[in-house]
Amino acid sequence: MSISSNFPAFRPSLLLNFARSKVLDPRISFVRASTATYFDAFGVLQTATANTARFDHNPTTLNSQGLLIEEQRTNLLTYSEQFDNAAWTKTRSSITADATTSPDGTQDADKLVEDTANNTHDMTFSASLTSGTAYTLSIYAKQAGRNLRIYFPTGAFGTAFSAVFDLSAETATIAVTGTVASITNVGNGWYRCSITQTATASATSTFTLRLIEGASTTSYTGDGTSGIFIWGAQLEAGAFPTSYIPTTTTALTRNADAASMTGTNFSDWYNAVEGTTLVEAQSPSAAAIYFYYSLNNGITNEIRLASGSSGAQRTFFVSNASSTQASIAVALTAGTAFKAASAYATNSFSSAVNATLGTPDTSGTPPTATSLRIGARSNDTLFVNGYIKLIAYYPVRLADTTLQALTK
Repeated sequence: MSISSNFPAFRPSLLLNFARSKVLDPRISFVRASTATYFDAFGVLQTATANTARFDHNPTTLNSQGLLIEEQRTNLLTYSEQFDNAAWTKTRSSITADATTSPDGTQDADKLVEDTANNTHDMTFSASLTSGTAYTLSIYAKQAGRNLRIYFPTGAFGTAFSAVFDLSAETATIAVTGTVASITNVGNGWYRCSITQTATASATSTFTLRLIEGASTTSYTGDGTSGIFIWGAQLEAGAFPTSYIPTTTTALTRNADAASMTGTNFSDWYNAVEGTTLVEAQSPSAAAIYFYYSLNNGITNEIRLASGSSGAQRTFFVSNASSTQASIAVALTAGTAFKAASAYATNSFSSAVNATLGTPDTSGTPPTATSLRIGARSNDTLFVNGYIKLIAYYPVRLADTTLQALTK
């Protein structure tokens, strides 16, 4: 079996540079049975029609992030942009509708305004929750004199987990130990604030969004005009926020993205005997999958690059249900872009991440494959839930030193 050590002499038989091209190769079959949102090259939130791929951008740097692939999620809230609706209860506060421009570029963001009472100034909503399920609440917020604190209810979570979001300092401060929170700059003074926790009881519970004076004061005398601009609230079952799903009268679902290559669109470039795959990607989750070769979408013959809950990368080569594993002792930080290369040939399997070579495996035969799934496993159990920037396939088993060089 030939193993090349002369990388410059080889060219990929497949090159999918999603971040650069921002188009879908015509050989890729793409399906998503719903609309979905993404940030365009100008940092404006847009809506893609059903069965249309999304090429997302960082809304502050405007850098192209690649092909966005996500699992199915449902926004459990109603009236996600209409906070003057009765579904949102205001306490010592009020809503000024359509007060400023939202992340989608239209004048439809509301303002949550405090009254003049010496007390807390809140907005609340209720949702039915299931014990043992992780939930993430997110909302786009912009300072209008005040900051934001989000509370998870004691009824379903046992403790009133909460975090304070400073909308000028761009910080998320954990107010109750055990809270998971994040703040993301989306441009023009807007931040997506999110909090995540797992329910410990099944109950209908009330979530609270509270105005904060200064860095942490929750009870104070309001001036009747200060507050925060808000838009795009989302409550979803999951351990991290996904792309925004707008709702009105009912909860709505964004279906999963499915991008694949089959038939001659696959076999024209794939070598069953030996090969190397290079991927550049980024996921908000420690557990994710980046590429998946398989035989007829099954799991008895497959090659998959995946990371587990610890974030450690591994490439699995499964031939006739017999697994070979090229482990990589690199724990990735969720949300950080990386490069990985995986190579196979008979009795020769290796992987590298960010120039670190894993432990090779010197036994086994390459699996038979008839398709490539991008950013997801064929049985829809695991997704990248983030960006695939690039996939390149070389129809040779490149040398371990080349794997390291490719992933610097």
